[in-house]
Amino acid sequence: MTGPSDLDIEIAKRSGRVALLILGLFAGWGLLQFLGAQFDLSRRVMGLGDSIALVGMAYAIYETVMIWRLRQTKE
Repeated sequence: MTGPSDLDIEIAKRSGRVALLILGLFAGWGLLQFLGAQFDLSRRVMGLGDSIALVGMAYAIYETVMIWRLRQTKE
């Protein structure tokens, strides 16, 4: 009986990182929105948070495409 291949391990690691990234971005963005409403933060601070979330989601999409390509090479 053989264990998972190196490709399977890499796919699993990348998938886990993407999931944690998305959850972290969602939690951080939600917290920033809550604090922005409570403390009336400036639009500049809120815009910075939105920009960081946007860049993070773009990176998550990029990683998802890379995972998809790894799965295609596996088949």
